[in-house]
Amino acid sequence: MSGKRGKVIAGLEDGGGIGNELFNYASSFSIARANNLTMFYYDNNKLQNVLSLTSAFISEEMFTRFKGAVKHKKVRHNGYDESMFNISHDKDTKIAGYLQSWMYFKQYIPEIRREFRFKEHIIRQAQEVLFQESQRFRNAHSILTFVGVHVRRGDILKDENVAAGYVQPPVTYYYTAMDYFLKLSNGTRNVVFVYCSDDINWVRKTMDNVTEKYNMAFIKEKNPGILDLAILSSCNHTIISTGTFGWWAAFLAGGKNIHYRYVARNGSRLRSHYSADLNDYWYPGWRSME
Repeated sequence: MSGKRGKVIAGLEDGGGIGNELFNYASSFSIARANNLTMFYYDNNKLQNVLSLTSAFISEEMFTRFKGAVKHKKVRHNGYDESMFNISHDKDTKIAGYLQSWMYFKQYIPEIRREFRFKEHIIRQAQEVLFQESQRFRNAHSILTFVGVHVRRGDILKDENVAAGYVQPPVTYYYTAMDYFLKLSNGTRNVVFVYCSDDINWVRKTMDNVTEKYNMAFIKEKNPGILDLAILSSCNHTIISTGTFGWWAAFLAGGKNIHYRYVARNGSRLRSHYSADLNDYWYPGWRSME
């Protein structure tokens, strides 16, 4: 692959979830734009059939074979690397790895939001789920405020991930965050907390003793991940636990967003992948709680 104008070839060779994929695409898209390069993304991805992506795609075989002319030099695995905006215009570049920083696409936020518009059939499904789940709260309150809540459990509870530094918020974190939104509503009962999780049964059992205080809807666990993301991003505000899936739910939803203070256990291998102050990870204006 060569030519007068260089290309950016991007994708996640070693897999990764939807959140990692979104970061990779958004960052690679913006790096290509900033360097006046053409972007190609590998076609074995989780996004192109559900989002309005405009980049061209290449086969996984072509992506794997492509060697690239510029080496990816990152100081931190998950951090921001300013050198990615100083790539030669006349060379092709392969970008891989985890580009988990909003600073890569900070100058292209409107474009990224357009790229990440859900396709119509996904939007319809998400809106239908929200409508059905909210019916029992509409008798007394015709106008509802939806707060999407993402609870990540599953993989981060595995022994090897706990050892690496993955953390899970305590239940009190969710209570504190929900109380924050109740206070914003001046004590009215028009706030509905919409829970999505890879272990929704745990969430139901854990929250069973507070259902009188909070209006809560629990989205079924077997939904495709992208539908849960569309549901959460259709809410007015967001409460997220840990991980990139929740990060993107909050970013796409807009509104007021609460995140758990810790991305990883202090002193762990995983924590060392991030910057000390996390300013290149957490989006400006989001509120930290614990």
